[in-house]
Amino acid sequence: MKRIILSLFLSLVTIICRSQEYKEYQTVQIIVHKIIIPENGSLKEVLDLTQQWTENVLRKNENFENIQLLISDTAKDTIDLMVLYKYKLDNSRNTNEINQELISKYWPEKDAFEDFINRLHAYINPKLNERSVFRELTLD
Repeated sequence: MKRIILSLFLSLVTIICRSQEYKEYQTVQIIVHKIIIPENGSLKEVLDLTQQWTENVLRKNENFENIQLLISDTAKDTIDLMVLYKYKLDNSRNTNEINQELISKYWPEKDAFEDFINRLHAYINPKLNERSVFRELTLD
């Protein structure tokens, strides 16, 4: 269903763009994480872990202009966490390299980061992530 809606949206944008002037701006990457709360887990814990990652790595990465988080209905068994990464126009460094530097700074001991990521992955399986890349669009 999401793919159908996305296809319709992209078709509409294509039609609009052909009839108007437009400009493409920054790249926006969207990742949808599937959160599944395990028996011994809680929504509070996964949100705390998400906040640690967002505040200490993502929002400190100089390549991002903005990071925005959106969450679906938290009463369901599987919760969608959508992360919108708006990139700056002039990135001179690799985003993943910067992330690694920030990880080393916030979790100086390797075991501490491994513990953190294992706790996070108890809720979010990276293999279930859905990733899309867009360009910001302004219609004139």
